[in-house]
Amino acid sequence: MRLTQKSFRGIIFDLDDTLITSPLNFPRLKAEIGAPEHSYVLEHIASQPEERQAGLMAIVERHELYAAHQAILLPGVQTTLGALQSKNIPMAILTRNRRQTTDIIMQRLSIPISLVLTREDCAPKPAPDGLLHISKRWKIPAEELVFVGDHAIDMQAAANAGMPSCLVAARDDGGLPTGLRIKQLDELLVWFDGY
Repeated sequence: MRLTQKSFRGIIFDLDDTLITSPLNFPRLKAEIGAPEHSYVLEHIASQPEERQAGLMAIVERHELYAAHQAILLPGVQTTLGALQSKNIPMAILTRNRRQTTDIIMQRLSIPISLVLTREDCAPKPAPDGLLHISKRWKIPAEELVFVGDHAIDMQAAANAGMPSCLVAARDDGGLPTGLRIKQLDELLVWFDGY
């Protein structure tokens, strides 16, 4: 699909390492919950016996809470969000974080996005549920939105939803399948110049 600035009527962001950075140490977290190095945390917990899941999730939430209080905006984020807001471009966030942690980040960093879906609101990425929910709520077809993220799981969620994707990657992305690539978030603004 050839994408142009007229293709996008709204934008959905991942949160961690797309809009913010934090000291969430995934290798340490995975070691603490006994997850294999290349596994996904939530999926690992779901695969464990039910009686262990609450304890493992408490460990994850402790790590997330610490990271939420240390998070900072990535370069270009404030400018980008302000410019998109001034053009009345619909914006949303879809994250695998929990609601409490996400709310702390949103308030601490004054992120001007009101539509935010967390893992408590819908099946976590790479499931397309959250993206499709936002598309339906906005009454904008998925193919006219763009999902911006930093990880293979974000690109897979967009593909599963039939939505264009954009990878934010300051370094080599290892050949992740994606529609567009940028190094820094403010590069997005050229797609919305006509608004």
